[in-house]
Amino acid sequence: MERKKYQRIGAEQWRQHVRAQGESGKSITEYCQQVGVSASGFYGWRQRLGKKRTEAGFVRLDVGARSGALGVIITTPNGYRVEAGGVEVGIATARRLAQVC
Repeated sequence: MERKKYQRIGAEQWRQHVRAQGESGKSITEYCQQVGVSASGFYGWRQRLGKKRTEAGFVRLDVGARSGALGVIITTPNGYRVEAGGVEVGIATARRLAQVC
């Protein structure tokens, strides 16, 4: 069986493929076969392109009053939002997020 040779493409083209695959509704394998790109290359570039570089490893921590009780709202740099009804729960959640981020 003859092995397929794939043409090398740049970061911007991979970015377009990652976006197009997500919009297509097809699996990565199906999409890659259809457009003639390597599935392993797709996975690698998707991972590289998905990583957002941040200057600091901090998350925003808003503490505010809610219905007379203290609550915590945590917003991560990548847009996740966690709301906790009690300060203790919020602080514990912030510590866990700090370990993951």
